[in-house]
Amino acid sequence: MGLFEEVQKELYDFIGAKRQKTTQKPKSLEELGLPYQIERSPRKRRVSFTVLHSGALKVNANQSISEAEILKLLLPHFDWIKSESDERKRIKENFPQKTWSSGERFPYSGVFMTMVLTPSETKKPFIRFMSESFEYFFPVGWLEQDKTEIEDALHEGLLKFFKQKASLDLNERVNHWAEEMNLHPRSLSFRNQKSRWGSCSSLGRVNLNWKLACFDEKIQDYVIIHELAHLKHQNHSRVFWDLVKVYMPDYKSHSKRLENTSFEVDCFLQNSELYEVNPTWVLP
Repeated sequence: MGLFEEVQKELYDFIGAKRQKTTQKPKSLEELGLPYQIERSPRKRRVSFTVLHSGALKVNANQSISEAEILKLLLPHFDWIKSESDERKRIKENFPQKTWSSGERFPYSGVFMTMVLTPSETKKPFIRFMSESFEYFFPVGWLEQDKTEIEDALHEGLLKFFKQKASLDLNERVNHWAEEMNLHPRSLSFRNQKSRWGSCSSLGRVNLNWKLACFDEKIQDYVIIHELAHLKHQNHSRVFWDLVKVYMPDYKSHSKRLENTSFEVDCFLQNSELYEVNPTWVLP
């Protein structure tokens, strides 16, 4: 075989390999290969979409637009949608739903604390915290309820005691950094927000998500320093970040860690999309 034939063969082999790698684009929404739902509204002018924690695709569109038109708009983003869906599924596998049994572990202060369930003669539940575990005493009468009622009661009690402890611990960290930064909020409250970790109003009121206490101290400090810095700069300008950096030079790494591990606290949510087999759709 001459040089020309060898080059021609290599070229044909290369073109053939490239053709084999090309994936056929879906011709319908069903062929996307993931659960989806279209929510329609007459006031919706543009098509928007998002991939939920469950890995399902949620599309918002006007009532007049067809599924074929929606697919045409989605196709340029098909690779992104697929990669996001795969990532959500991976997250779901890495952060499985908690079970209500002794030996289950819940995050707190950067440590996974082992739960020990203990029926007792007490009329109300209470929790005794230890260094890396907690004993959860609950009324023995709860055992007479059905499984769903017991789990709901245990969940409610756990949230109550974890929030109480978190409020005390986070308040201590806020006091520490308020003194260090000489920035004191007018008021401080702790909320059970779904995804937001903190906020600071123009009136100097700081709100923190109590679930922040479930992460290690460096992550807690990053969010607290961030919100206290807003007492001086109500924006995310360069001077704002410069102020944050004074007290936490490596704040970017802790912000990234919080982003990557935020799903660890979904176990405290009453209803988390992360654990829905089929998302509950609310149609207009």
